[in-house]
Amino acid sequence: MREKEQFDAAFKEVARDKGGIKSKIAKNSRSAVLSFEGRSVLAGVLLEGLAGATMYAGISIHPAFLLPTVPISGMGVILSGEPIVYKLLNKAGGINPYREAYPIAESKISKLYESEQKDSPSKEQIESFLKKIFYLPPVGGKITLESNSLRPTPLFPALTADEKVEEVIKFRQNKELDEAYVHQLTVQGKLPDAFKYAALALIINSTYRSDWKKPFYEADWAKVAPLIHGGGHVNNINPLWRSGGRTDFLQRVATVYEPELEDIERYASTPQLVTQFPLETLDNAVLEQEERRRLILDINFYQRGAFALHAKIGTLPDVVPPDIARKARETWEDFVKNMKSILNSYGGGDIVKPRWFTRIPRPLPSWGLIRYEASYKRIQEALTSLEEIKSKNPSLRQEVNLLMAKTVSSIDNAIGI
Repeated sequence: MREKEQFDAAFKEVARDKGGIKSKIAKNSRSAVLSFEGRSVLAGVLLEGLAGATMYAGISIHPAFLLPTVPISGMGVILSGEPIVYKLLNKAGGINPYREAYPIAESKISKLYESEQKDSPSKEQIESFLKKIFYLPPVGGKITLESNSLRPTPLFPALTADEKVEEVIKFRQNKELDEAYVHQLTVQGKLPDAFKYAALALIINSTYRSDWKKPFYEADWAKVAPLIHGGGHVNNINPLWRSGGRTDFLQRVATVYEPELEDIERYASTPQLVTQFPLETLDNAVLEQEERRRLILDINFYQRGAFALHAKIGTLPDVVPPDIARKARETWEDFVKNMKSILNSYGGGDIVKPRWFTRIPRPLPSWGLIRYEASYKRIQEALTSLEEIKSKNPSLRQEVNLLMAKTVSSIDNAIGI
């Protein structure tokens, strides 16, 4: 089926009811738009683009600060104000994920065209933008919502990373997250060993230090690295994506420093009002800005990085235009090349040598399953070495952070979003 026919078939599933596109937008969207923009605050506490607030911390059960790192420039991201997403998998009955993408598209296209037009975006503009969103592999994950729980709550998958960012922000605002929590990422498609470069980037971009000498995760088949295949059921919410399986990144540790960050930011432009907050609250708000910025980058990078690697191995949906696939493939190649160069410059060239996934799976007769995870010992040694290099070289995180942002921007520019 040709590109237009495939998309039209999916789109028809969304817009077939009597109300049509305008009624869906009106029903599902809110007027508010959540915008992440650095805001200046009294005494420079909430600085433009988070310019003064990066911490490197060690974590066992709860994080503890170790040493400051080089400040990292901010990255503006616009998010729809409509939650769009659904907290728990068991609350997802009757969801039409295609319809839920409308507010995202409507909000984003409005931002793109706001300087050129006063009217609401047209049906054609929203359809065009939605089509590009459908190119991306769906993303999901799990998050620890119960105090001291070792079993994170599954999150329903979404078409865009923005939706998952909003969901975690809402959890924080509603004070449903512990001070320290784990947020796992997943993306559709069983990706090959090369995706370990994305996992390594996420580990380096973390503001926490993990003790890899302790067992990270143990299952019946082995001790498992932070990046694994499979992991359970795949919800096929995007009809254009048929790539089987999923790839999970399990090691994303985060902290809630200030649940009411957005409320504080609303006072940011009025220094007289900001003074009502204790200095500790303002300091925590700076740290929370960094956590939010990292959340935004991590999820967008995970989805866009997966898209780029799918382009490299030839598993993108057929509807993706060849020029977009070519640019995505080149983006992945540039990312890997730069990751190798950065690690080599810090004496960490050997960190990428251990395989995380084997080409030939190991059967598990008692499970009736097969697993592709490689032996953990060499991976564990490499990750332990990485943490040592990272702790001694704060600029490593800065370089990888900028590379991740560049990768996201490159994919978004190629797709046109």
